Amino acid sequence: MRSISGIDMRILELLARFRFAPIEVIRREALANQSAETARAYSLRRLKHLREMGLVDRQLVFGKAPVHFLTEEGARLMGVEGGAGVGVRLAEYHHDLAVLGAYLALRDRGDRPGLVTEREARSTCPDAEDNDYALPITRPSGKRGVAWPDLVSGEVGALIGYEVEWTRKPKRRLVLLMHGYGYSPHYRIGVYLTVPDTHERVTEAAADANASLMARGLGRPILVRPLAGITGQQCE
Repeated sequence: MRSISGIDMRILELLARFRFAPIEVIRREALANQSAETARAYSLRRLKHLREMGLVDRQLVFGKAPVHFLTEEGARLMGVEGGAGVGVRLAEYHHDLAVLGAYLALRDRGDRPGLVTEREARSTCPDAEDNDYALPITRPSGKRGVAWPDLVSGEVGALIGYEVEWTRKPKRRLVLLMHGYGYSPHYRIGVYLTVPDTHERVTEAAADANASLMARGLGRPILVRPLAGITGQQCE
C-alpha cells in the first residue's frame, strides 16, 4: 500500500466519524494551520491520493461541490462500520450534514467530554445487545429493537444522547424512541435538536414521553432545544 501521511490520516479520521464530509470541512479540519489557498490545493491533492488508494471516494450531490466518504476498504482500515454505513444517502443528506455541524459545534464548546458520532458508537461493539450506546426501543409494530443517537457524550451511566430532528416523524414513533432514554441504564438524558419544521411536534412528543416516564418513576429525561442554538446557524 502507498504511504499515508499525517494529513491523510486526519482526513481518514474525520471521514470515519461521519457518512461523508464536504470539502470545505475537510480543509478546515485537516489543514487548520494552512492559508485558505494552500489548504484548498493541498487537500485536493491528498484526497486524490486517497481515492487512488481506494480508501476514499466522492459524489456530487444536488449539483453542488462533491462530498467525500470512506469506501468499504477505507472503513475496514479505520475500523468503522461499512456496508450500509458507506456513502451518501440522498434522502438523509441534509440531516447528516446537520449532524456534522452539531458535532463540530459541540466539540468546539469544549464542555462535552467523550463526544462520539453514531458511527463511532456503533463501532465500539458490533453486537448491539452488548453495546452501551445502543438504546432499547419498542417499534410502532410492537417489536423490540435498538436505536442509535446521532451523537453521544459523557460516560456510561450518565450518557447524553443528541438527536437531530430534521424532518417530521409520526408523534407515536417519536415517543417510543424517547422512551428508550428512560429505560436505558446507560443514559442520563436525550437532547432533541429541532428545526422550525419539527419543533412543535417534537416538543409535544417530549411532553408525552416525559409524562409517561415520570409516572413510571423514570424521571423526565427528554430535553428539546433548537438546533440553531447549538450551531449558531438558522436552519430552514
